[in-house]
Amino acid sequence: MNKFSMIVAVSMFSGLAGAEPIWPHNVGMPMRHIMISLEGNTLHAHADWGDERTILQRFPGETYLGAASVLEGKAYGDQYGWLADGFIDPGPGNGISIELLSATPGLETYEGGMRMMKASHTYNPIFGTAGSSMVWDWPGTMVHNWYAAELNGDYEATYRIFVSDAAGNAVAGYADATVTLYFRAVPTPGALGVLGVGGLLAARRRRGS
Repeated sequence: MNKFSMIVAVSMFSGLAGAEPIWPHNVGMPMRHIMISLEGNTLHAHADWGDERTILQRFPGETYLGAASVLEGKAYGDQYGWLADGFIDPGPGNGISIELLSATPGLETYEGGMRMMKASHTYNPIFGTAGSSMVWDWPGTMVHNWYAAELNGDYEATYRIFVSDAAGNAVAGYADATVTLYFRAVPTPGALGVLGVGGLLAARRRRGS
């Protein structure tokens, strides 16, 4: 390998070897909020992007701090967030819960929070991930959970939003809402770049450069 090839190879891989743990990346902009409202006794969940998919991105070789390590080696994203659309009063002692009704096999979800406050996220598995409950109690604030997948491809998940009591049971007299979220897990652009540079180096070797 000549000097040029060595410089390119070192610049490609030096960031992967012995890298310090970091917080996961915020994948996808602008933020996409599922706007939850309660009008009378009827819940609504408004998502204005239709069936457009949000990207789950890979970052090979990265390690993440603390409990965020559950995202290592996976395609992940946090573009979707749950957000109150105005003041919500579900009644004394009640709250709002979200239940996963169906999902493409292989889609994982981990508990997040305010998008830029990654150190405060629990990264606990939710919505059936790792045997967790299918029901998650929304705290009423903006929450961007982490969605992840091992394999590339298209995923979707449908949720039921309902008024719940202190025990997590649905409260009679309230109408539920449903929403479906759409995802696409893709290879990292950096991986394509590595393949391209690898081809360049191989070509230079064949030419005797």
